[in-house]
Amino acid sequence: MKKFILLLLCFMAFIGINAQDNTLYPTASDTTLMMKSKYFNFERKVFIRIPAGYQFYDAQNFDVIYVFDTQDKPYFDMVNGLPPFTNMNYACRFIVVGICSPASFKYSRQNDFLPVPKTVARDKFYGGRNGHADSLCMFIQKELMPYVNSHYRTTGHTLAVGHSLGASFILEAMVNHELFNDYIAVSPNLTYDSDRVAEELMKYDYSKVTDSRFLFISNSTEEKSQGWENWKPAREKLYKFYQDHALPANYTYKQKSYPDYDHMSCFPSALRDGMTSYFSFRDSSDNVLSKNTYNVHIEVTTPNAADEVYITGNQKALGDWDPGKIKMKHVSGTVRSIDVQLHYPALLKLTRGSWATEGFTSNALSGCNLRIESPARHEYKFVIDSWSDGSSNK
Repeated sequence: MKKFILLLLCFMAFIGINAQDNTLYPTASDTTLMMKSKYFNFERKVFIRIPAGYQFYDAQNFDVIYVFDTQDKPYFDMVNGLPPFTNMNYACRFIVVGICSPASFKYSRQNDFLPVPKTVARDKFYGGRNGHADSLCMFIQKELMPYVNSHYRTTGHTLAVGHSLGASFILEAMVNHELFNDYIAVSPNLTYDSDRVAEELMKYDYSKVTDSRFLFISNSTEEKSQGWENWKPAREKLYKFYQDHALPANYTYKQKSYPDYDHMSCFPSALRDGMTSYFSFRDSSDNVLSKNTYNVHIEVTTPNAADEVYITGNQKALGDWDPGKIKMKHVSGTVRSIDVQLHYPALLKLTRGSWATEGFTSNALSGCNLRIESPARHEYKFVIDSWSDGSSNK
């Protein structure tokens, strides 16, 4: 009995220490999945990293970045590590999903990323590799994305990051499957199967996408490598197309070359530049509201029962940033609420009626605008820990 009590006390102490560590030292956490798929006869290895503080920020939803070739873990780590050093406003805005490709003699990343050939005989296509790109797209669209969206709080907005054949894959995924919202394609191979990727991008109907889209394509000095001389004509053909044909206004297209780097060493610089441009694009996208509106129920828990709470934000239904225009309904002692129809993204703040009394939330990122932008979520509960004039329940 004494041993049982001692073990119980030790277990309780362990839980307490872990809870304290999670509170004092919130860090990002990784999960490794081995996912079965009806599209493959092997389990797919996937990494998922949630940002620091995710468990506390239950009123916050997160964009998802899908990264390829993460069987080489530095790709996954670099995408996770760059945002706070590029733009602090995006330091905790993402869940990052790393998709690994097998590395066996029979099946490798080439099998994953290459399509079924159209203009080249199968036995002569990329060393005789059989393309499974469509199956990988189906795995992502039908199995992986539903898993991520059902297990984590996501906004529904996605960014794909790929390098080399991984970059070729995400560009074909855009053309043939509309798989992601935005794309960072570092040094894609545009030449296989008679310049297939370049040709498909030039024939693609860009007008069928009405939402804002970001597309970043880069290259290094691939043509200097033996056997890769034909990379340059294919990419110059594509670059000229983008130069001569203006994309619709909802597209932000960026292209950059890295003549001082080779195919591998260019990735960190291209990723940094791509993400820098991407964050600027996302900032500008906040000014473009959806045509549709969404019914949203918002509740706020205040520090004091006497607090009146006002909501304000970036559209008429939120008072157009007037901090004292829209007062929330008194529900109970410290709970206030409002039901509102919002265009997305909805950016908002909570006050007691003036900017001198802005509320700081404990369950969503404070110091910036609160965000509501997930079409799948219809209820938000914010907890105000304190007000900017120093008022709190402590």
